[in-house]
Amino acid sequence: MELCTQGYNITTGDGVGQFCKETIQVNQNNYLLDILTHTCTTLIILFSVLGVATNVLNTVVYCQMGIRETVNITFIALSIWDLIACLCSCLTLICKFWETYFPLAAVNLLSVQYVYIGYTRGFMYDLSTIDTVYLTIERSVCIMIPFKVKDIFTTTRVCIINVIIVMFCVACFSPAWATQGLQWVFDPVFNMTRLSLWLSYNRRSISLFIDTFNGMVLPVLAQILIAVSAGVMIRGVKNSSKFRRQAANLTKIKDTFLTEQTTTSKTLPSSHQSKNNITLNKDLKVTKVVILLAMIFFVCNSSVFIVAFIRVLIPEIDVGGQQYQLYAQLYALVVLSGMVNATVNIVVYYTVSTKYRKEIVRLFRWAGTRRFTQD
Repeated sequence: MELCTQGYNITTGDGVGQFCKETIQVNQNNYLLDILTHTCTTLIILFSVLGVATNVLNTVVYCQMGIRETVNITFIALSIWDLIACLCSCLTLICKFWETYFPLAAVNLLSVQYVYIGYTRGFMYDLSTIDTVYLTIERSVCIMIPFKVKDIFTTTRVCIINVIIVMFCVACFSPAWATQGLQWVFDPVFNMTRLSLWLSYNRRSISLFIDTFNGMVLPVLAQILIAVSAGVMIRGVKNSSKFRRQAANLTKIKDTFLTEQTTTSKTLPSSHQSKNNITLNKDLKVTKVVILLAMIFFVCNSSVFIVAFIRVLIPEIDVGGQQYQLYAQLYALVVLSGMVNATVNIVVYYTVSTKYRKEIVRLFRWAGTRRFTQD
């Protein structure tokens, strides 16, 4: 930098001056990227820790609520995938911090993170994405065919669907896992052999396929399905109030007519209608939860396919590429949006679901009572 300043002051030619201006501009850009990277890293740490805590709580609460309501099975699965994704983000930050400030002589922790943690987080993201799509489709069916959801989506069928989703995501990431690994490589910095990253000769083609499918095709398809399903659900929720008013008026007419008949024949339709109203109210609350989850996912998911599209257009934005700093920044933004998506679900559950709110209050009261008893 000093050399550039001297050259700019002493030399009268335009070549050196232009070179110094470009050098200063590059340094300024790198400085801005560093600021953004550190800001994103701080936010990722915050949301990762919060995400671990909130998703543990979500998993416990929905397990306590039981799988009698089959939608709880998918909520449990979604919470587990988000929990593992947040754990992977925490481990990623630990590996980067340790490799930067306390590097191990025998192991490159960044390589370990890339091979075992990075794609695991992506795997969990795909599971969370497809589960969100499944939830929106299930609720859409619930809106279109009221009172038939339990007959269509039985416990066994929902479990099978979730297993199929896991198997599909394993197939999506198998090419990446098969073309990467760790190997012993001599490191001149440490003057010894270190366990470092190994990539196969066709890794670029595999990465392009995985980024295109998992980063663009799957998110875009998910966005479309979620948008359509959310539209159906929102329309159904708006029409539900009209449906309930009509049902209430019909019940009053029936009760008035049945008053002239026997008292026994009057109570049966009323109790049946009351049971239907309770079922409808439960379905509507679950539908509202899914709508809000879909909206959050829609916003947070946008960064994924945008970054993947940029990487396809600019191959230099990659690990070891000329634009690695920009790659790191974009990747940090993707991870941050994923952590936000994985963390804020508890706000939706607690705000909309009365049963979830009662269960979580009961859980905290039980924990407080147990602690007080032990003391």
